Parts: sequence; structure tokens; C-alpha cells
Amino acid sequence: MYATDPTMFIISIVSVSLLSFTIIYILHFFFNGVMDRLTSMFLSQRFKASYPLSQATPDQTDVVQVVQHLRPGGLEILALDLIEHANQGRMVHIVSLEGGKNELIKQWPKLRRYSNRIHGLGKPQGISITTLFKLYLVLKYLSPKAVHTHHIGPLLYGGFASRIAGIRNLIHTEHD
Repeated sequence: MYATDPTMFIISIVSVSLLSFTIIYILHFFFNGVMDRLTSMFLSQRFKASYPLSQATPDQTDVVQVVQHLRPGGLEILALDLIEHANQGRMVHIVSLEGGKNELIKQWPKLRRYSNRIHGLGKPQGISITTLFKLYLVLKYLSPKAVHTHHIGPLLYGGFASRIAGIRNLIHTEHD
């Protein structure tokens, strides 16, 4: 049928495309609605008390850097340098997927100076949906203008979480 009637072939392609876009559009709005409800629930006072983000208020953050872990090393020192040398008035945060904030500061005392801009998500080994959700909450709360990821793991978590949180600017650096 399609080989002899190209018009029917084009109509069927357009129909399938429109149906696909409609389904994606509906899922997008449903997913965003669910995520907004979950966000408001988890950003309640109880959540803020059990997981203090920082002294920063939303809409002050310019960049959130996402790293796998914060231990003395090349990219970690670079991330700290970006905080230290940011223009005055610019707020830069670092989110470490692995380790909690207190644990990170204990292992690397230099972080104490930036403790109000360091966030540890305590990611366990392997893939963690919980860590992805925590990162989403941090990004939604801080509302940065951009997310800067370092290496592939943080790109996967940070890229996905930033898109769900509605952050349009994603910067990625792959280090040697």
C-alpha cells in the first residue's frame, strides 16, 4: 500500500509523529506536576531541618558545580578555585554526590571555609534514584542560573536533575 501511495505513507508518518509528541507532552506535564508536589512536600520544614542546604536563599545562586566526591585532587581543587575566584557577589555552590557534608569537611579541612556552599548527598555505590532526587531538590531550592558538572557520573546525575528542575544552562568538563 505505501509503495504505491506515497501520500498515505506521509500521512501515517505525520499521524504517528503527532501522536508521539502528544503523549510526550502529556507525560511532561504530568511528570512536572508530580515533581512539583514532591518538591513542595520534601522542601517542608521537616526536610530542611533534617537536610540543611545552606544559608543561601533561593535565587541568589549563579552556578552549582556537581562532582563525584570532594577529596583533594585536580578537579576538586579546580572546583574550590572557582568558588574562591568567583566575582564578588556571585554565589557558587559545590554538590558532592558521594559523602555527607560533615564527612567531607572532616576528610578535607580546607572545605570548612566554604561550608555554607558545600552539599554532600551521601550517594551509595551503584546507581541511586534517591541521590538523583536529592540533587533535584538541591537544584530546585538553589535555582542556579547554570549547572557545571565534572566527569561522566556527575554529568548523568546533574544533567538529568537540572533538566527536570528547569535549569537550561548545563556546562560539562571532562577532566584528564
